[in-house]
Amino acid sequence: MTGARPVPILTIDALRCWFQTPGGMVRAVEGVSLTVPDGQALGVVGESGSGKSQTFFSVLGLTHGWPGVVGGRANLRGRELLDGLDSHVTWSTGGDGQTPVFGRGHSRWAAERRLALAPALGSDVAMLFQDPRRSLVPYWTVGRHLTEVVRRHGAGADTPASVRALLSEYGFRQPERILAAFPGQLSGGEAQRVMLAMTVALRPKLLVADEPTTALDALNQAAVLETLVRMHEASPMSMVLISHDLAVIRRVVGHVVVFFGGRVVERAPVEVLLGDGEVPRHPYSAALREGQRRRAAALPIHGSPTVSVVSADREAGCPYHVRCELRPRLAAPSQARCRGEAPTERRVGPQHSIACWGVPD
Repeated sequence: MTGARPVPILTIDALRCWFQTPGGMVRAVEGVSLTVPDGQALGVVGESGSGKSQTFFSVLGLTHGWPGVVGGRANLRGRELLDGLDSHVTWSTGGDGQTPVFGRGHSRWAAERRLALAPALGSDVAMLFQDPRRSLVPYWTVGRHLTEVVRRHGAGADTPASVRALLSEYGFRQPERILAAFPGQLSGGEAQRVMLAMTVALRPKLLVADEPTTALDALNQAAVLETLVRMHEASPMSMVLISHDLAVIRRVVGHVVVFFGGRVVERAPVEVLLGDGEVPRHPYSAALREGQRRRAAALPIHGSPTVSVVSADREAGCPYHVRCELRPRLAAPSQARCRGEAPTERRVGPQHSIACWGVPD
């Protein structure tokens, strides 16, 4: 007899995040749905501007700029994160499709929501950012950072010995030097490992790591990845690892979601997308893997990538069709469908789905 499936720690459904800019409405996230299983690690991949980071910024109240999140639902451990939004946003329909119209209370709602979510970002969710120094107070020592986190969140004893032990656990051979240092005196790898130590001190149920190794050299990147793997294996903590580097994703996660143009284009177990014996079904996923292979072999990478997030005047079709190597080989009616109709996600294998008109079932 099989046990009941675990309740997801985070569920996102039909999320839309649009921004009003001088150049028009930018659709940063468009209809994204995904689930983070309790106790498991999910990888989110895609190039810069694909919407992968903005998806999580949006539901956790970390969106910068106005208006921010404008549609969808998100549930964190039974807590609805986007409740109240519909009363401040309506949608008008015109020649360019639906356009959000924001009521006067939207800005106040967004500010109140950030305050309401603040406690959850300590007890339930922790976020590890790409640039660790921007998350540290420049005029506080590392020792003060760690002591404040432990004291405010009740994550253990805030004695000097316990704080030193926390740093030693994360590979610092001279914890006294690190405790006395200010953020500007740390290397990139040291600063990121300090952030990891602070994150673990919070004992979060969910860790969202946003490109945590991008700014690091190969040695520090390996150290941070090993720490992430050890953290996940040693606790029931769930994890989302956001990256454009498939080698990073392959080492940590069990399931992968691929973003392009603010949409999910493929999701599958990591061995299907990145394993040696399988080929990703979506053309963009295949291009990502081929680029990774050629980079590892020191070969030139072909192609001409463009910005994947565009304004509201973009065509209604597949966001990848301009760059797609598969589309020119399709029949004319299929090519027209790629240009004019956004593909819906469909299942092509166990735990494997894609959004592409050109790939057969």
